[in-house]
Amino acid sequence: MKRKLVTPGRLLAVGLALLAVVLALALVPSKEYIFLPDRAHAVAPLVTVPGGHPPTDGSVYFVDVVVRKATLLERLFGGLHSGADLYPASAVNPPGTNDSARQRIDLQDMHRSQEIAAAVALKAAGKKVVLRSTGALIDAVEPGLPAAGKLEPDDVITAIDGKRVSDPRDVFELMKNRKIGEKVDFTLRRGTQTLVVPVSTVASPTPPKRAIVGIVLEPAIDVHLPVPVTIDAGGVGGPSAGLAFALEVYQQLGHDIVHGHKVAVTGEIDADGSVQPIGGVKQKTYGVREAGADVFLVPAGPSCPNPSGLLSAEAMSKFLELAVLNFDFVIVDTPPVGPVADALLIGNMVDGAVLCVQGGKTPREQVAEVRDRMLWANVRILGVVLNKLPAEDLAYRGGYAYDDSYFDIVPQAAAGNQAVTASRRV
Repeated sequence: MKRKLVTPGRLLAVGLALLAVVLALALVPSKEYIFLPDRAHAVAPLVTVPGGHPPTDGSVYFVDVVVRKATLLERLFGGLHSGADLYPASAVNPPGTNDSARQRIDLQDMHRSQEIAAAVALKAAGKKVVLRSTGALIDAVEPGLPAAGKLEPDDVITAIDGKRVSDPRDVFELMKNRKIGEKVDFTLRRGTQTLVVPVSTVASPTPPKRAIVGIVLEPAIDVHLPVPVTIDAGGVGGPSAGLAFALEVYQQLGHDIVHGHKVAVTGEIDADGSVQPIGGVKQKTYGVREAGADVFLVPAGPSCPNPSGLLSAEAMSKFLELAVLNFDFVIVDTPPVGPVADALLIGNMVDGAVLCVQGGKTPREQVAEVRDRMLWANVRILGVVLNKLPAEDLAYRGGYAYDDSYFDIVPQAAAGNQAVTASRRV
């Protein structure tokens, strides 16, 4: 009599084993981290300004990214979540820190961004704000250098070898005569603790050779506001909501910024009002789309020494591909066609271009020349906008001006020839 190879008991055993494997893959964390989109959050309910009035129509939104350990299943099958990316631990946790330390640092960054956002907004509204430097804040620790594992981001250096530090300039002054290999005692604030941490120096990787420990500094600012502004983001950490908070505070002080629109904003704001670049743009774009925002304001980052090279890079093409997947229309505003090739480069990446011409100022011949250059570069011209016409017969008054730097290199007659390239989902 033959034995059955497949029996109900064996099938049940195999099924339970497979279920156990799937559960293990779904629950056991891997060594990598996953970045996930999160729906953009309206800022108005989180901000309280004495005497302020939240907008009744439209809102500012801030965008965050969910960061956690990826499960083994997510590690093996990266496409389980739309808009997700996997990163190694070295790209997430600062050198020498763990998950709990990173979360503490992120919450400190969020608290500091809220203070600075309120200060910038109140100052822009004409209020008296007092900012006082109280030390040198460690913005980043460079991996592989002596400070890694000893000093942490958000530590505030208050003294070096017992000599007081008020701002980063004091650190540079006290370090410039140190010998390579010499030990330096850093007195610092870490949360509520005061620590003295010895760190040995090494030679800087680039000439002139000097003693370094591997940290990036910015001023530690003590903020005194004329009115108590309250911002409560719950357990969300990180500094990239600073610009959104600043705009919301400014708006509640009586300045209409959104004009009835849902405006999503990201960007770390400094005490001088400048905005720093941020990460997680891919995930944040998904979050903005899920919230149904009308506009997504993203900081451009530092100026590029070779703008044409940046525009022709593969990253620009990928950015436009991602943008048209998440928005109905993407409009790229370029400098005038005459002095630079930006419009010609971008024009080949998008569906078409609209040529803006200054009415009554730009010669016909110059418009024709620009048209020919764009057609020669295979740029599809969608149409022409005639701007800066005399306003006597128009129903509105207004103006538009380019940055002064354009006029340093562009003849006045060429200042009105600008291509606005547009791309949309088709």
